[in-house]
Amino acid sequence: MGDYLAIRRSIGFLPDFFNLYGDLTLRECLQFFAEAYEVQPELIRPRVQEILAYIDLQDKQDSLVRHLSRGMVQRVGVGICLVHDPELFLLDEPASGLDPKARIQLRGILKRLSGEGKTIIISSHILTELAGFCSHIAILDQGRIQLFDAVEEIQRRIMGAKRVEVSVLSDCGQVVELAGRFPGATVAK
Repeated sequence: MGDYLAIRRSIGFLPDFFNLYGDLTLRECLQFFAEAYEVQPELIRPRVQEILAYIDLQDKQDSLVRHLSRGMVQRVGVGICLVHDPELFLLDEPASGLDPKARIQLRGILKRLSGEGKTIIISSHILTELAGFCSHIAILDQGRIQLFDAVEEIQRRIMGAKRVEVSVLSDCGQVVELAGRFPGATVAK
């Protein structure tokens, strides 16, 4: 049991759907989870303030959780993962249901965590969302890894070379010039 608890303390987990206590303020919510993760009592208050700044919700710290937008709640979820300062983050569909601005804010937080040396594993069905900030992608099918590599290599392998045949009635030179503007395009003669 001791090993399990030590491992659990090194992981921050954000499920796809999670419920927070709507009658708590944002600050109270983070304090509650800090206590649940057994953060030393004297460190809770400064840690909560640090996290509020990190997720850029200081101005909402006294707002009830139920009054927060979906994007704010998702950032609170990341904040909850942060309260005990884990090394590994497991996030399940973290951008699900977020508007474009909230996605950008979340991506910024995740990039910052990565830059601080944290390991982040994200489960997502939307590869384009991950391409902007992930270094590697694993594609699973029926619980087995089918493909694992750097993002650029996965994109290259998935996209592959596509052949498009075009018939031109006149001004073949202009078509060749236009095709040459597309990255990776080659013209077969």
